[in-house]
Amino acid sequence: MQAERVRRWVASRGYRLLAVCQDMMPGDPTAAREGLRAMLVMVRSRQADLVVVPTLEALSADKVVQEIILHQLRSTGVAVASTEEADVDALSAQPSDPARRFIRTVLDRAVAVGSWLDDPAGMAPVSTRPEPAPDVIVELVDEHTFRRLRQATA
Repeated sequence: MQAERVRRWVASRGYRLLAVCQDMMPGDPTAAREGLRAMLVMVRSRQADLVVVPTLEALSADKVVQEIILHQLRSTGVAVASTEEADVDALSAQPSDPARRFIRTVLDRAVAVGSWLDDPAGMAPVSTRPEPAPDVIVELVDEHTFRRLRQATA
């Protein structure tokens, strides 16, 4: 029934359906999610421009997991649509649901921090000694504290 809803939605808008990816045991948290995996492979290999789901519940019953999957899809440049009218707001750039906005903020910041950690050379320059003294301690402080300490030692 869900696949038929997707087929009708795609046909009514003049799109071409590339594939229908379906999990064998939807809703089972222990399932391997073969359909989801197949869809992600197609998206990451740039075979699709749009992913259509019958409802966001098809991604996951959990809102956090939905947003993680949507974030992954959007990071590849693919658009996401739902045949369920009630999902339009959740798929918008600024959903009305504060939980979705919060989750997206956390995911965006995780990506930003991850890129800093993956590429330390891209971070602010850090002076290092060729051979650090054995009594050197590195302490991480917030930016406000750093500025205060820097002003005190200037």
